[in-house]
Amino acid sequence: MKDGLPAVCATFVAESSFGVAFCEAIHEQGVVVDFVTRYANAAFEQQTGISGVVGQRFLETHRDVADRPETAAFFDVIRRVLAVGRAETLELYSPAIHQWMFLEVARLQPGFFSCLFRSINERRQREERVRRRLSDQSFLLEGPSVGYWKVVDRTFAWTNRAFEKMLGYDVGELVGKSSSCMHVSPESFAEVDTRIAEIMRNGCFDVAPQFEIELVRKDGSHGWFEVAVLPKWEKDHLALFGSCIDRSEYRKAQLALAESEERLALALYGSDAAFFDWDIASSTVILDKEWMRLIGIAPEALVTRREGWLQTAHPEDRALIDDTFEGLLSGALSAGAMEFRLQHSKGHWVWLRFRGRVVHRESRVGACEPLRMVGSVVDVSDRKQNERESEQLLRRLAQLFRASNAAGPSASASGEGGSVLALLSRRQRQVFKLIASGLTSAEVAEKLNLSEATVLTHRRELMHKLNLKNVVALTRLAIDEGEI
Repeated sequence: MKDGLPAVCATFVAESSFGVAFCEAIHEQGVVVDFVTRYANAAFEQQTGISGVVGQRFLETHRDVADRPETAAFFDVIRRVLAVGRAETLELYSPAIHQWMFLEVARLQPGFFSCLFRSINERRQREERVRRRLSDQSFLLEGPSVGYWKVVDRTFAWTNRAFEKMLGYDVGELVGKSSSCMHVSPESFAEVDTRIAEIMRNGCFDVAPQFEIELVRKDGSHGWFEVAVLPKWEKDHLALFGSCIDRSEYRKAQLALAESEERLALALYGSDAAFFDWDIASSTVILDKEWMRLIGIAPEALVTRREGWLQTAHPEDRALIDDTFEGLLSGALSAGAMEFRLQHSKGHWVWLRFRGRVVHRESRVGACEPLRMVGSVVDVSDRKQNERESEQLLRRLAQLFRASNAAGPSASASGEGGSVLALLSRRQRQVFKLIASGLTSAEVAEKLNLSEATVLTHRRELMHKLNLKNVVALTRLAIDEGEI
């Protein structure tokens, strides 16, 4: 043994790129309240920036983070892993070292657990850039299709060029004019006046009510406009700040939509996200230039139809993709999220996280037909690589640990209550073991002399019975249960 870890295991993890720590849980009244680090490899300090942890209690040396939600989540995982025996992964931010970390916690023997660490700061920073850009609504308000104005004492104090254009006025022509010059009738602004008076009475000056109203252009024509009005006191005068979008013509609405999409593309540019826009009626998919970076094929070279777009999807992921799209199109899902693989032009597989939703539907008798879907994908291959490498390391570590303790009885990963694999039929257990050993569904079908469809059915059923979300979780369970 070396610092509480069998020498053969310590030798194996010493050169690992993962930070590895071997820890002993401290219990009070049967509950894990802290732990002592018995061993940490060199990569642990490199990945976490923390040294001198061996022999130290975690909460005693990290009092400043003891009450943080990240620490509570970490201890919840440790308690579940020690109780159930099934390894778990999580990603959390450590304020002590200002790092996002990928962690995998696994029980190697009762009361002891291992932690695998790897910094994921770079990826989380990329994701944060995407989140911030998409949550910043300012880019939606800066386009030339939105008019802005300010009215003081019912007189225009200033207007932007877009507002003047949509109503047919020259530059600066509206300033000094009465706002009533656009009123269809004295009653046309009655709702606006009522709502503004209500805001003034209640003192809610951060509320900007929206209206669809009819206005008169300079040439006398009428149009419908979406208007938002925000009242503000300026000294002794009531000022109204407003925005206006022309909703009177379908062509202008389409132009505004195109500009919105362009601004969305600008928001996504440089954030490692790729955007798609699917015209469902024509089955045409529009992809932006980021797809070239993701899968090595220029958008114009792609078959821009749904079937062609998914031709490069991994065979094992096509059922998930079809199910998700079916749920979105039928309305069963308001928003879709999934992770799947597309093949790069150079032959390797790229893991993508997809988010999308149907944004336009057409109501028909007895149905609501989807017309348009938009969404984005982000490359998550590095996270998948972390999960795969940690699973391989964990499998090898578990094998070495069992070998080093061969003289004693092996602790069951499922705890005192028996194996969860008892829930499976004999055939499902065969499929479970072969998939865990690394075979694809097609290879399992060939080995068991079954159709691939039958294997996929067994696979879905056993994943449901065991509450597993992916093959990585299945493999970890197989390791814990001693199946491989």
